[in-house]
Amino acid sequence: PKAKAQAKGVAAPKTKAKVKAKVKARGKASDGTGTQPTVLPEVIELREAMNGTDVSRLQTAIDAARPAAGEAPELSQAEERLEHLTAQAATAVLAKAIEQIDDAAELKKAITQAKWAGAAEDVVRAAKDKLSLLTEVPRAAEERQEDLAPPKILNDLRDPWEEMPLEDQWTRVVNEEWEVFDGDGTCPDVPFLFRAAGQGLTTFECEWDHRGSVIALDLAENSIAELSVIGPLHLRSLSIANNPLPGLSGVAESFPKLLSLDISFVEFDSFPWEDLASIQQLRSLCAEGCGISELPGERPLPALRKLDLQENEIEEDGLEDARGKFPRLEVLDLRENPCSCDGVAYKKLMGSLFPHLTSLDNVSLAAFRRVDLDKVHGLKEAMAREELDPDKYHDESCSCLEGNACVFPETCKDWKNRDAVAAAARARKGTF
Repeated sequence: PKAKAQAKGVAAPKTKAKVKAKVKARGKASDGTGTQPTVLPEVIELREAMNGTDVSRLQTAIDAARPAAGEAPELSQAEERLEHLTAQAATAVLAKAIEQIDDAAELKKAITQAKWAGAAEDVVRAAKDKLSLLTEVPRAAEERQEDLAPPKILNDLRDPWEEMPLEDQWTRVVNEEWEVFDGDGTCPDVPFLFRAAGQGLTTFECEWDHRGSVIALDLAENSIAELSVIGPLHLRSLSIANNPLPGLSGVAESFPKLLSLDISFVEFDSFPWEDLASIQQLRSLCAEGCGISELPGERPLPALRKLDLQENEIEEDGLEDARGKFPRLEVLDLRENPCSCDGVAYKKLMGSLFPHLTSLDNVSLAAFRRVDLDKVHGLKEAMAREELDPDKYHDESCSCLEGNACVFPETCKDWKNRDAVAAAARARKGTF
């Protein structure tokens, strides 16, 4: 028994040593230090994000785990997973863009982004094919626009009225003696008015062979934003009323032979008196509703005969600024301006400012001059004539006999001398 006890005493320490060795070996195999490692919460989130398809979550998890996990194998796996998911998402977005986007610039941008994100090559090729189709139409339109573009040199165009005296040209403009072309059918070979008002145009298109015959142009109520898309042309009459023009820069170079210009209801940044003064033979200007508050500055408009400035903001104090600026003005309309009134003093002031004025605010100034009744041609004959056909004009009579010139020839007893007859009738009543 004593021997057995001694044997057990020796074996017990040996067994305990073996157990300790096994435990120590197991610890070293787990973390190299003999201690079981703790899994970081960043790594846990990274693993969960890798199992999903949320690209944003995975990217956030990678960014958070990189400084904490160091060289953990999960990081490289997560980055590969992120690249794969990003490429999938880019491919889906580009495929949707092919179906929905018809703007070349937007589609090109989508293709660039998708390629950077690694979208599938077959989808990128399909997007490029559609982009080619979208760009072919604008390119064809650009080529057509180049064919229709106005000439850079005005001398490249013939002038159909070149040999006609200036006074005869003016008469034809006043009487609108030209053919009218609305854009449909065959374009006239003779000088014509090209009428394209209210069509939403941003430019003026006309075949090369017919540009030389365009003597008048009506582009009112369109979307013309600059004169360069119209001229140069040998125009004598131009209407660009109610267009979004900021100014009239280059108008004299584009239309040097212009006689009549209508720029009504154009909201200029600043009214272009200087540009208008550069059109040397301009005879008629209509600038109704342009917000004008000041008349020309230094440069006059020496050839102007007719000026329509209705519905502006011209004050009586600013009228003196116009003295000498329109030396040949005959017809002036300032109705719906603060300066306009019916007083005799106003009309006398206008007469002193514009010595050749014959009509003011749509009323003949002849009505304000005393006239010898015996010297008025046709007055006695007109007053002695019988009344007009009552069945045709039963409610009308000749207003000349009341002192107001008739508006329509059908009711006038002496249409040719209507202003003189009206003036004489006023003088007969003791009015001016």
